[in-house]
Amino acid sequence: MSAAGSGDPENDPLTFTWTEGTNTLARTVDPTRTSTVGLAVGVHNITLTVDDGFGGVSTATVAVDVQDATAPLHALIAGLAAENASLTAQNQQLQQELAASQQTIADAVSTIQANLRASFDDPSFSKACRQHLYKNLGGQKNLDDDDR
Repeated sequence: MSAAGSGDPENDPLTFTWTEGTNTLARTVDPTRTSTVGLAVGVHNITLTVDDGFGGVSTATVAVDVQDATAPLHALIAGLAAENASLTAQNQQLQQELAASQQTIADAVSTIQANLRASFDDPSFSKACRQHLYKNLGGQKNLDDDDR
């Protein structure tokens, strides 16, 4: 709020008072001073009273319409819901990819195990190789001459 442009023909010092109803919002003697006040959302009738201290008083009233500048809550919620749906879809896709990868790994391990078992039964596979593989795969058995 500003009282710039106010003056007194006799150059008397002036007092500027802004009110809303009976509530004083601001008071100053400097017409160039700008005052900021907090007003709730809605229409406010603000009155500026200029007083020269010698009985000269003048008033002016202006309606100030304060509007909510924040985004509506339902728009924020809709945005968050859309983001959540997108993240949920991405999560489901990643879970499917993980399950497929786990199955691929399990299949590969089964194939390797089957190939190793077959190698143990292959007469051309040396006893030293079989002992080395068996030991490094966690086996405790010592292969003797009867174990090919």
